[in-house]
Amino acid sequence: MQQPASRSPGPRRKRDIGLMMLAFLAAMDGLFDAVAGATLLGAGHANGASTVMSGGIATLVGMILLVFAFLLLSLGYGLWLMRPWAWSLGVGLEVANILLALGRAAGGREAIPGVLLTLLLAGTILYYLWQRPVRAIFGRS
Repeated sequence: MQQPASRSPGPRRKRDIGLMMLAFLAAMDGLFDAVAGATLLGAGHANGASTVMSGGIATLVGMILLVFAFLLLSLGYGLWLMRPWAWSLGVGLEVANILLALGRAAGGREAIPGVLLTLLLAGTILYYLWQRPVRAIFGRS
């Protein structure tokens, strides 16, 4: 007589506290981007479009923010569950974040302290994701 197959996925991996914090921050950032994107979409369609952006640009930026919101929420989910794809998504999003911050600084559209804060946070997250124990969790040894 055969034993019924176990339903457990295998040995449980210990969840790293740093990954839990990154997952939470990514999810919160995704929620904030979703609200900002939805607000800009509404402003882009309003008759008296935002004084900062024209209606078309507000709509475009709103759609981009909604895409980033989806990616950030996915990242939070993947980091929380320690999915192998989450490491690549996290690195890609943080590199994009750094490039966008440098573009905003070069364009003179944002104050330098805001850009420096973005660079500091994104750099810290990248540094953390590149640590050997964290890479090992995601199978990137």
